[in-house]
Amino acid sequence: MIISIIIPTFNRVELISETLDSVRLQTYQKWECIIVDDGSTDGTQQVIWEYVNKDKRFSFIQRYRDPKGAPTCRNIGIEKSTGDYIIFLDSDDLLTENCLEKRLELILKNPGFDFWVFRTAQFKISQGDSNTTWNLLIKEMDDLQRFILGDLPWHTTGPIWLKETLIEIGGFDETALCYQDWELHIRILIKKYKYCKSSDEYIDSYYRNDQLNKQNTISKHHFSLYQIISRIELFENIYLQVIAVDNRKEIKDAFCVLFFRLFIELHQHENKQHLYKMHKLLNHLRIFNFIEVVLLRMLIVILINKRINNRFYKNIIKFLVLINKNKFNNTANNTFQS
Repeated sequence: MIISIIIPTFNRVELISETLDSVRLQTYQKWECIIVDDGSTDGTQQVIWEYVNKDKRFSFIQRYRDPKGAPTCRNIGIEKSTGDYIIFLDSDDLLTENCLEKRLELILKNPGFDFWVFRTAQFKISQGDSNTTWNLLIKEMDDLQRFILGDLPWHTTGPIWLKETLIEIGGFDETALCYQDWELHIRILIKKYKYCKSSDEYIDSYYRNDQLNKQNTISKHHFSLYQIISRIELFENIYLQVIAVDNRKEIKDAFCVLFFRLFIELHQHENKQHLYKMHKLLNHLRIFNFIEVVLLRMLIVILINKRINNRFYKNIIKFLVLINKNKFNNTANNTFQS
């Protein structure tokens, strides 16, 4: 069985060799690695060609259609892949040498699923220099609720997918400027695709948590005003999709926390366009209770009039943070940032 590893990249000349080496050294040999470049200008493409010329299992594709971004690159990789299974790997992250071997072993022992999920650890410079794992695969709270809260159960590289599953679901949302992995995983969960989570504590992939080297990511400027507008629209779209099939109180409360966290980010920018969009969202979605809606609208008025140093404003913020923390006690305390 061929496993396709899809790597979107942009200006990774200093790091991509380490990533490609982690693929080249796999103990399982039947793989192809498709690197889709998003328009690098720093020599990344030359590095990729060195690997392609040495090992024909590597292939290079220049993104040939818009929009720019990791989702488009990943979707192109899906379209060009020939493998039965697909793994997404970012161009600064790593696989352990027996990652593919271990994953195929679980697939063969547990057939009939649409995807299988494995654990990921974080690192800064080299594997093992951090004791932090990405997250716990198993918790009492269901995975959909965890994703909505931002308590992401698994990393982008965590799953190995049946190719036909990704094609059927439509791949990544290319219009999303951020949260593309989050959106895909939620869409997969609400459509009830079957998945198997490894019970093994073994770590088989590593996420680079080095902020200095994350500056040139394809999806950079995560907290820019432009991207926050995109997130408002994305969250609204996801909310409507999820509630249409799962309107449990726990799910609605999770969205309440999600939107409130976004609102807290918005108030730091004091941008009227964003605030009007949030006001429209409050009217449309009706996910907050009456008291929260009143308080949030008061905040919007204060922000529009640029009086954020007002003590009344600060007290409202504290009260709303308290409300949202109390909704999720232990879980929210781990994932909610005020």
